[in-house]
Amino acid sequence: DNKVNINYFSTMLPIWLLKKTNKFSDMQNKMASRFEGEHQVAILTPGFERVISIHVETSKCRIESEVARWAIKKDFDLQDREEANSFKNYETLIVDLGGGTVDLALLQAGLQAPKSRDSLNCFADISYLKHIDKLRSEKLLEYFSDVRSLEEFIIKTIEKTKMEQQDGNSGKKVDLTERIHDSLREYTQILLTKIESTFPSPKDKVYKYVYIGGIAWILKRFIEESLDTRYGVEIREQNHLFLHDSRKLNLYGLEILSRHETNAAFALEGEKNV
Repeated sequence: DNKVNINYFSTMLPIWLLKKTNKFSDMQNKMASRFEGEHQVAILTPGFERVISIHVETSKCRIESEVARWAIKKDFDLQDREEANSFKNYETLIVDLGGGTVDLALLQAGLQAPKSRDSLNCFADISYLKHIDKLRSEKLLEYFSDVRSLEEFIIKTIEKTKMEQQDGNSGKKVDLTERIHDSLREYTQILLTKIESTFPSPKDKVYKYVYIGGIAWILKRFIEESLDTRYGVEIREQNHLFLHDSRKLNLYGLEILSRHETNAAFALEGEKNV
């Protein structure tokens, strides 16, 4: 069979890109329409070629970072999560930490949608990848030829007691822990200051903060360390949260919305048939 029918397709766009438009929905609709309808994909393997026809019935484009709130509110069976109760009376700032940008979505109490486009923001002037590339060029040039190799080294060793690099010729191990940790602490201080200045907490309110994204788990210990110094352990534990599978919450949010909307559509179709 070389025909595939997709009932419901989901995608999303980052806040920094949507902020360039006068109306978010225009770009979201344009993005969604790219995937609707007929598509052909050639699958090539040694000595074999096959063309697959793909038909997409419905396509939706969501707002990245904002969509993650659904993964906090619901499970995959569309049941309310007990953990979501702690957000009931608090506005929540979703902090989506990526390699190039940091996206921020200020949700209304109860993990409700942002009030307006002003509740969504981003900044690219403190790129994590640019920061560690500067670290590499200034202090680690003899150990890493490019930023990707340093990034992969950090991912592999960040949770270890020592971040050791082995010399390929001598076999000698070099401890890079202090240099990398100091640099990530510096980046974290800049990051938290930037977040607080972008969405300063009103004097009569307390925000909840949820840290997600590809580098959230890398910076976790340094963010917690900085927050403990600034506000104390109790405040940090109550209001600054790193949730399980934080890297995947945007994808989980898409899945939950897809299940909700397709279930609703099937239910409506059933009523019509009756």
